[in-house]
Amino acid sequence: MKNYICVLISFICIAIFSACTAPKYIYTPASANLLLLEKKNDLKAAVNFVQAGTVLGFTRSTKDSRGIDVQGAYAITDKAGLKINAYTKQEKSGGVVFYQNDPAEMKTYKKQGIEISGGIYNFSGKQAKAQFQLFAGAGTGKFSLNERRLNGYLYENFYHNMNYFKTYVQPALSIKSSPHYHVTLGTALSLIKYYNVRTNYTDLSDEPLGYVETKPSIFIDFVLQNEFGFKRLKGIKFQWQLGFTDLLTRFPVPGSSFENNKYDYNKAWLALGIIADIHALIKH
Repeated sequence: MKNYICVLISFICIAIFSACTAPKYIYTPASANLLLLEKKNDLKAAVNFVQAGTVLGFTRSTKDSRGIDVQGAYAITDKAGLKINAYTKQEKSGGVVFYQNDPAEMKTYKKQGIEISGGIYNFSGKQAKAQFQLFAGAGTGKFSLNERRLNGYLYENFYHNMNYFKTYVQPALSIKSSPHYHVTLGTALSLIKYYNVRTNYTDLSDEPLGYVETKPSIFIDFVLQNEFGFKRLKGIKFQWQLGFTDLLTRFPVPGSSFENNKYDYNKAWLALGIIADIHALIKH
């Protein structure tokens, strides 16, 4: 019985002392570029408005992530194409202690990046019902974090900036029931390396920001996307996308009794967007 009481007290202590510490969300995925290329010289562009969600957890920490993703795709041949993604995200997370109403700390983030990929697709012609596409690419971006933390009766300001390099492979399968409607299931395996850290934190030895640059991070994404349009609306379609991501790599924390920890990241996103078929708009 004493052992159970000790375990219970330990969990209560962890909950109390972690309640005033908001997680640091190091990674937020961009929406997947699943634009369909049907034939040579196809040129499409899309703008997605992305929400990674607001979550109220056991430690009373909140997070919010919003951004804009711009996508483009061009068919070099009837079987090969190029794609490009550019994204910018504004995020925040905060923690509130149980016995106070004011935020004990607030973190704001900016994440920006660009990705270029090339690949193959087997969709050719308007009568085809299914398409498999396989694209692989690389990208680069910037991560910046600013924190306002309560220390006694005064607030202190901290920052942490990093660059990152990303490589990824992205297969997807699309089913088209009509020229104006299709559903796509996709996945992506990404490797991300953080580097060039600039910070004024001095207490990161046992936190994710203190060791995230030691080795690459590997993520896997799962995506469901629906694209639809209307006969009278030539050259314009709409899409929504729901995605989930998971960090496959683990990181031992120096000096900590907890080994193989994962760092904090946004695990799900919802994107709403509009797609433009450039050639169809020009002809129309």
